Amino acid sequence: MDWLQRISESVARDGAAARVVIVEVSGPTPRAAGTDMLVSMSTAEGKIGRGAIEREAIASARVLISQVVAPGSNPSWPRAVLRFETGPVLGERTGGSVVLLVEAFGPGEIEALSRLRADKIGELLLARPFAAGLPPVLPSLEPSPHAEGFEISTSWHEAVARFRNEPQLTIAQVGLPGDAPAVVERFAARRAPFYVYGTGLAARALVRLLAELPFDLTWVDLEPAHFPVGIPQGVRAIGCADPAEIARAAAAGGYHAVMTASHDLDLAICRALLETGGIAYLGVIGSRVKRERLLARLARDGVPGTRLEQVVCPIGLGEIKSKQPAVIAVSIAAQALIVLYGAHNTASPERHGKLNKP
Repeated sequence: MDWLQRISESVARDGAAARVVIVEVSGPTPRAAGTDMLVSMSTAEGKIGRGAIEREAIASARVLISQVVAPGSNPSWPRAVLRFETGPVLGERTGGSVVLLVEAFGPGEIEALSRLRADKIGELLLARPFAAGLPPVLPSLEPSPHAEGFEISTSWHEAVARFRNEPQLTIAQVGLPGDAPAVVERFAARRAPFYVYGTGLAARALVRLLAELPFDLTWVDLEPAHFPVGIPQGVRAIGCADPAEIARAAAAGGYHAVMTASHDLDLAICRALLETGGIAYLGVIGSRVKRERLLARLARDGVPGTRLEQVVCPIGLGEIKSKQPAVIAVSIAAQALIVLYGAHNTASPERHGKLNKP
């Protein structure tokens, strides 16, 4: 659920609510940029700091909530920016700092934002000035020289480039013409597509773990009956006679864990993925002997050597030696996260070559 849905539910329940989001951090801080909390007159959900930081943020949020206009009135877009030195709060000698954006929403603000978002197609960013009373704009990741009535600055184009290249980036500061500070933000963190093939014990443990991580998860096996009861929420389970067809149609930049009970099926899935190209990560469960045989068969099928280097087998971190399903799952998830967070050009053969080193 993205933050607009969350704040909409809060407004529907309480009449008005506020969101506090960390816009920028420097040095030691308790939370990362993009972390938020929702505040009503009686509740506060989430954590953005400690002690005095949260108390002042909640107090500021409730002042803004009291300013939100009645239902049916034009939105007033109340906002405030708070800056804190975090050293005293954390007991650190070297000081850090955190910048918070506090925004209050009533029915008018929610209606305007929902209408604005409904008119757009594709992945969206929300840009708004720090100044109170100014409406947000909702340009897409393909910016035009002008967006919804105000000029887009050079820093906006730079920010959009960062959002394209850094899937986990959720928020960034930008400058509007005249150096007016503003923030641009995704409605929700982008979730990388991840495909798990097979329903063995290790695959089941991996799916349970990945469901809590920043991945959009598809689980594939030969038969619907092979899936366990209680599939995690948000996981798409697909039972089909030819999982290689799912692999061939997989989203570009996808992550793939091939963990079936059949070497021939593993081969077919890997062949489909490598022939299609555009994968971020391809791990295959098995031994180094299996890797040699798998790569030899793929080479005979005409798969280029540069693509064969993308195959990570044995799957998972080489430093973790275990046959316990839960440990295997942690090892695979950690390796995928290293790729996700550690390199933007994750599909490069060089990257996968490093993963394959013992």
